[in-house]
Parts: sequence; structure tokens; C-alpha cells
Amino acid sequence: MIVVGVDGSAPSREALRWTLTRAARTGEAVEATMAWLHEPESAAATATGVHPHAGDHRRRHPARELHAVVEDVRASVPGAPPVSEATVVGDTDAVLLRAARQADLLVIGSRRHHPAEALPGGVAARCLRHAPCPVVVVPPAPRVAGREPRRCGSAARTPEHGQARRGRSKEVGMGTSVKARRRAVATGVAEVTFLWAAVGCVLALVQGLLHMARKRLRLGLVRRTARRG
Repeated sequence: MIVVGVDGSAPSREALRWTLTRAARTGEAVEATMAWLHEPESAAATATGVHPHAGDHRRRHPARELHAVVEDVRASVPGAPPVSEATVVGDTDAVLLRAARQADLLVIGSRRHHPAEALPGGVAARCLRHAPCPVVVVPPAPRVAGREPRRCGSAARTPEHGQARRGRSKEVGMGTSVKARRRAVATGVAEVTFLWAAVGCVLALVQGLLHMARKRLRLGLVRRTARRG
């Protein structure tokens, strides 16, 4: 079974879409899980059993929200399988980690394009560290750079207008390349940090082994000296 975290955001929708696409191909069962914090209730129910906030439409309905998201995403995936839905009160990472105990795969969405860029205290990072099953972090859907909405009107397309559009396209392209370079730099820094930490662990292990070897050598020399004496 695949457990996918859904909170209604665009990244979680992309994670659900990825999960349904995989399940349609493999036949795996899918469970969409939404974590939410229970709102404190300050007013008691009336004697007739009517909820005091029954007419307050501002209150959350997690089950309805989850069902709406699931149906919306299923409609966009050909051959999408049925999805079981679960809404659980609690922190997102804790809820997903509990659900992952019965899962073969945990899928979560991310607002960042690379797992190395995940915030150390974020949900994705905690799930990657503590989940008892494999975890898939789905990056956000790529944006189409430079696309502008078409406008209808009677104004003629002048050469100045074409030059302005080409100028804007160049600016967008430069901005996209700068973002790509920044992501590449962030990924490289994360990889170098990981390698440096691994080298430090190896050096510490080697130093410990050398220290133990020296102690044993000294102990052997002491014993030999004592026997000769």
C-alpha cells in the first residue's frame, strides 16, 4: 500500500498525482492521509443535541477537503484507482510516520526541487530520517517560463511591441538560468557537506583504531617487561 500525505496544497496535489499514476500502472492500493489540528471547542452543545457552531461555515471540514482534493486529482489521471481517505488529528510528520508503519511506500510533496534543499526541521526531512518504509519526495511541477495570457483587442501589433516582448523573454530566460544556477550551487554545497561529514567520520574511526592499537602495544610491552623482571 502507498500512503500519500495530502493537505490541499499544490505540492501535495502533485504528490497525489504521482502516486495515482504509479498505482494505475502497478495496481497498488492508495491511501490519502490528511493531518489537521483539532480546533478547541469553548461552547457546550445545546440540550437538543444541536452543535453550537453548526451554522459556522468558517470551521474546517478536513474530510470534505480531502475528498474534494482526491476527486479533483483523480479526474486528471487516466485509469486512476480508488483511493481510501483518512483524516487524523495531530502534527503532520507524526501522523505520516504512524501511517507509514503499515505502508510499503510513503509519498510526500515538497515545495523545493531537490531533497538536499529540504529544511532541516521540515516535514520532508523528518520523514526521510524516521520513516520505517521507503520515502518518495515529489518536487513541484515545473513552471513554464515566459508564457503570458493572450489578450484580445483591436490594437495592431507594432514592431515596438515585438521588441518589447523579445526583451521580456530574454529577461525571463536570464532569470530562469540564474535560478537554475542557484539550485545547482545549493545541490553542490549539500553534496560537498555530506562528503566532508563522511570523510570526518572515517578519519575519526581511523584515529580510534590507531589509539586502540597503541594501547594494546603498550600493554603488551608492559606485560613482557613484567615477565622478564
